[in-house]
Amino acid sequence: MAAKKPGKKMGRPRKNVDWESVAEMCHIHCTEEEIASLCKCSIDTLQRRCFEETGLTFAQFSRQNRAGGKQSLRRRQYTIANAGDKTMLIWLGKQWLGQKDQSRVETDAKVTIDKPLSEYTAEELDAAYVAAMNKEGKNESNTR
Repeated sequence: MAAKKPGKKMGRPRKNVDWESVAEMCHIHCTEEEIASLCKCSIDTLQRRCFEETGLTFAQFSRQNRAGGKQSLRRRQYTIANAGDKTMLIWLGKQWLGQKDQSRVETDAKVTIDKPLSEYTAEELDAAYVAAMNKEGKNESNTR
């Protein structure tokens, strides 16, 4: 093996990372694997360069930039909802306000229960309903 010439570096050229582009990729929630692939380097190299060049672990860098993406998305959702998009209004209400669709079943059947309702299984409740409907002369197939 030949000796290293003075002033000549050995090994691969250092991989430069465009941190502005990486921040944008974090902003749109790309995975670490996707970012490394787009930067044409390994995940290990991405993590190492991040700490060397920003002083942050990649997890810290990513978390900071992902937060901006979430804020942006939330702002857009509010804008769309406030513009009158009923679907977005309903979805936001369910997600953030705990709203839900109500299901209501009405019957005039009489059912006697002998323990708290929460102690019945779904099968027991179904059987009680069918029995009550049969007592009143209503066939379950006629009610659907």
